[in-house]
Amino acid sequence: AIGFEPVLLRFDFDRSAALGLISAELYADQRPTFVRELLQNSIDAIDTRAELLRQSGIFLEGRISICLTTLPGMTRVEWSDNGVGMDRYILENYLTKIGRSWYRSSDFYKYSIAHDPISKFGIGLLSCFAVSKTITLTTRREPVLARDHNGWHVYIHSRDNYFRVRVQDHVSVGTTLVLEVTERTDVTSASAIAAVIKQTA
Repeated sequence: AIGFEPVLLRFDFDRSAALGLISAELYADQRPTFVRELLQNSIDAIDTRAELLRQSGIFLEGRISICLTTLPGMTRVEWSDNGVGMDRYILENYLTKIGRSWYRSSDFYKYSIAHDPISKFGIGLLSCFAVSKTITLTTRREPVLARDHNGWHVYIHSRDNYFRVRVQDHVSVGTTLVLEVTERTDVTSASAIAAVIKQTA
């Protein structure tokens, strides 16, 4: 390296700015986009669990439950499915890794699951921050896949902070996600969200 300075330079990301840019570019102009993203996540999770159980001769009736509650200045969205759920390994290695999808990983392909997931980029959760400052997540992994058998409660206070994570007992297999959607415009009212859910589903 004669004639060169030993300075290690490469392109890197300002984490907060990059997350904001991704969220804005993908979702800011279409606030109800989070409905489509959550629906796709639920469908993939249910299809995966159904296929795994089918291999053992067990039938799963997939269920997606959406509850909208109107509160002062906001709409509380509670979105639940009885899909494959998450364990600590998935939370640490996929949920928190922007651009990394479990459905496109060797961890997924080793199970020879015979369906083509919708998810590709692992960025759907960011869409929720276009309408909600916080995300609360309760989940438990399908035992066939689980590296641990705990239920997990995850509170995401903001897009830029660490998550608050704790083990939670008596959690059914699947995932429940709670958003507090600020009613900035008619697009994010309870009736508007309900209409988008109906149209998308």
